[in-house]
Amino acid sequence: MTIFGPLLSESFCIIRPVTREPFRNRGRITDLITSEQLFNDIGLPPLHIDTDRVMMCGSPGMLEELRQTLRGAVFSRAAKRARHFVIEKAFVER
Repeated sequence: MTIFGPLLSESFCIIRPVTREPFRNRGRITDLITSEQLFNDIGLPPLHIDTDRVMMCGSPGMLEELRQTLRGAVFSRAAKRARHFVIEKAFVER
């Protein structure tokens, strides 16, 4: 991100919430999304189907919970064509 950061800063945002250690983005990502605290903290409007896309990576349980949260927000999972969110599975084993 160091090389591309300045080029992407207008249209790309990485958010790394944690649940156990004290941190500025502390809490479950699903709770931060539904309460809109996440958006208030970063100064952006809540996710919107017309303008936002999500790429997520993490444990299988967290991914499922986040998938359900996003589906509840009328997002759909990307398949062969670009849609609204994708799940990175490279580092997750079931």
